[in-house]
Amino acid sequence: MVKPYELLLDYLGCQENYTGEVYEVTEGHIGQLKAADIASSVNQIAFGCYSKKAMKC
Repeated sequence: MVKPYELLLDYLGCQENYTGEVYEVTEGHIGQLKAADIASSVNQIAFGCYSKKAMKC
């Protein structure tokens, strides 16, 4: 599974894209990505349980 919050740790701080635009990757951004990943995992688990129950009907 790809974990962008781990990959982006190397890019914390100010960065510049190919157009010259400067932006900053912060610990807050990493936290937001982790929270989204956890929410996604919970939804996948819940959906999986729901699907298995539906198949038993």
